[in-house]
Amino acid sequence: MNENNDTVLQEARDLQDTMIEWRRHFHRNPETALEVPETAAYIIDFLKSNFIEILSDTPGHTVIAKIKGKSSENPVGLRADMDALEIPENTRLPFASKNKNRMHACGHDGHMAMLMAAVLLLKKREDELPQDTYFIFQPGEEDPGGALPVMESGVLDSLKGIFGIHLDPQLPCGQGGINHDRAMASTDSFNIVLTGKGGHAALPHQSVDPIAISAQVVNSLQFIVSRLIDPVQPAVLTLGSIHGGYRPNVIPDSVSLSGTIRTFSEEIRKQIQLEIEKTLSMYCSRYKASYTFELIPGYPPLINTPEMSSFVLETSRLLNDDFIMEELPQPRMAGEDFSYYLQKIPGAFYWLGCRNEEKNCIFPLHHSCFNMDEDALPLGAVMHCLCALNFPSILKEQT
Repeated sequence: MNENNDTVLQEARDLQDTMIEWRRHFHRNPETALEVPETAAYIIDFLKSNFIEILSDTPGHTVIAKIKGKSSENPVGLRADMDALEIPENTRLPFASKNKNRMHACGHDGHMAMLMAAVLLLKKREDELPQDTYFIFQPGEEDPGGALPVMESGVLDSLKGIFGIHLDPQLPCGQGGINHDRAMASTDSFNIVLTGKGGHAALPHQSVDPIAISAQVVNSLQFIVSRLIDPVQPAVLTLGSIHGGYRPNVIPDSVSLSGTIRTFSEEIRKQIQLEIEKTLSMYCSRYKASYTFELIPGYPPLINTPEMSSFVLETSRLLNDDFIMEELPQPRMAGEDFSYYLQKIPGAFYWLGCRNEEKNCIFPLHHSCFNMDEDALPLGAVMHCLCALNFPSILKEQT
């Protein structure tokens, strides 16, 4: 590691206690979806106290800051999400959530702390920062997708690159991972209502039983991925809920089902939707029932720009043995609204390990006992910083 990189890492480690303070404040006071006014106010106060430019005309509680570099021609963006999940916390940590059924169970509290530290590290290097750098604190990643209104606002139209980090309890602290291109799946969901004709359970011939029909439908839907989709193409069709009936001796009028579709291909997304419709039509026609099928489009697949993924991987090498990043062999079927940025801006989204069994940081994302090894925070901050400082190198390779 050269002296400059070593200095940045040491400064990030010197900020660790401060990052822990920020992270635990956010963890103690989680807010969800797009409504994060207190979180936004805390970040704005931090930015103002450090004389950082805050952009106006950003949607909702999104906070976007900017540090001017030597050039405004090739600006780069660094992003952290702000929102928590609507789940109760069971960690029993001294800084556990004060807000009932609200918890930072996906690491977004750490994401904000790392980006705030990157602001300080790059502000100190303002004179050597090659390009304007944007710091994007974005709500609504979990739901309904706060990145989309940010992109629609046009405030990031000038960016030539964008990078995002996600903490990962599957990887040990000190390690990271990145996908070369396909990283995370699309996240469509759907609702189905099967409507029959209710009646007495002892007289099924006088009714149209939606429970029996739903059993046929559930079984047949499993064949869509296993027998109709190319097996080398990743795809998931999962039914997550089914509701119908209220007494053992009554055939109900209807049954409702809901589920999710995950894939990396727009063609396969459409094929699965079509096959669901065909399955519903076939069984309802056969048994004289009716149905409704509501598709709720989710996030598009997250596809990293290959050149930007290689840049992140090479940038991580600057930290030598302090941070070991590897290219991941498989994408993940979970989703992320960072995908909206990558539809228009070249960039990359990568994983930062935060697992530590000795500290009981072992639970998966979205678990009510999730916690992170806070030793990961300086590594995320320094990666943000080094990506911004070295961004011109990837642009030179592309020209």
